[in-house]
This record gives sequence, C-alpha cells and structure tokens, in this order.
Amino acid sequence: MFLWLIDEYRITEKAGIALLFAPEKALAPLWQTATSLRAYETDLEPSRGPAVLADVMRLPFASEIADFMWCHHVLEQVGDYRLALAELHSCVTLDFGGANRLGLVPASRR
Repeated sequence: MFLWLIDEYRITEKAGIALLFAPEKALAPLWQTATSLRAYETDLEPSRGPAVLADVMRLPFASEIADFMWCHHVLEQVGDYRLALAELHSCVTLDFGGANRLGLVPASRR
C-alpha cells in the first residue's frame, strides 16, 4: 500500500482534505510528505490521539467534504459495514471516484 500510494497514486502531489480512518502509525511520515493535503486522523479510540473522535458508522462530517480517504482494516471491525460504507460515501467529493479509487473489502463477511 505504501508503494502504491507513492508510486501509482502519487499522494505527495495531491491536494485537498484527507480523512484518515484508524490510520497506521507506520504511514504517518507518508501523510506528512503530502503537504498539500490537510489530513485529519479519525478514530473511535481516544487513546490513539485522533484529530477527530468518531465512529465510522456515524460520522460528524458534512457531505462531500473529503477529496481523499484512507480506510484500511476498518470495515471488518464494525457492526454494520453497509452503514459505514454509506457514511464514507456521503463524505467524499463527487469527483473522488474514477481511476484513483481504491477499495478494500473483506473477502467474506458472515
């Protein structure tokens, strides 16, 4: 993922607002190099020190606020992944999709 974000997606060239859900500490230097992105770490766990304390199933953001989203290893942890996906979808800008969209979904959900 790290190499994809740098080499393929070219994260350091992106601008706008980024919402990072339960972001991995190992990627923190990467987000810092993307100086044109205003990144907001969002997490349910206050001990991780997020900028925004929120549940991915009930996000406190306005519609179409984010130009970029990072939500890795989150959906398999929530009670209703469909609700979480709907919340995430409502937050991204209309022009977020296309060739730059990357989706990761658990292989099975029981």
